[in-house]
Amino acid sequence: MKIHQRNIDDIIVVDVDGNMTGGIETKEFNNKIKEIMETGKNRIILNLGKVTWINSMGLGNIMAAFTTIKNKDGILKIANPSDSVRQLLELTYMISIIETYDEVHSAIDSFND
Repeated sequence: MKIHQRNIDDIIVVDVDGNMTGGIETKEFNNKIKEIMETGKNRIILNLGKVTWINSMGLGNIMAAFTTIKNKDGILKIANPSDSVRQLLELTYMISIIETYDEVHSAIDSFND
């Protein structure tokens, strides 16, 4: 799994590429969220457009990030999930907890609504 960060205005977009299945990438993902929160930025979009597979560990990491960010008065939104990832988000009801958008720009626009 690869993680890239980009800034769009005062919003951080975290692009995830590969599988979210736990293991060493779990630490990398958690460190990235912690690093972002330490900058004082608290509006984050998790772009899952290039995530090919996600398991329960990956879902747990997303929920942990959501909780961490929310506890620091921040907002985490998900953008661009593949059909299979969206199905998992729906099955686990995470989609009703974390705002989810089909495209990154829609998630960005939602911060301005």
